Amino acid sequence: MGIGKSLLCGSVPEGDEQERPVVYQDHLIGMAITSERSQKPFYVSVGHQITLHDAVEQMHRVWNKKEHRLPEPIYQADRLSKS
Repeated sequence: MGIGKSLLCGSVPEGDEQERPVVYQDHLIGMAITSERSQKPFYVSVGHQITLHDAVEQMHRVWNKKEHRLPEPIYQADRLSKS
């Protein structure tokens, strides 16, 4: 599965929902997720032998919305890459 801070392709419809679809050429390719802490989304996409629903579910297991904008593994990797 993929989790990223920037949208690589596709578009996200406007809205106030915390989970919005990422669509490319009329195909659902990911989800844009926002938290209460930030309106800037991060993006979840499918991977090898995992559905989008399961990828989003796994992301929620490692994401503490109240602590960081990003899921913990991505937050730590991003923080380490800047040091």
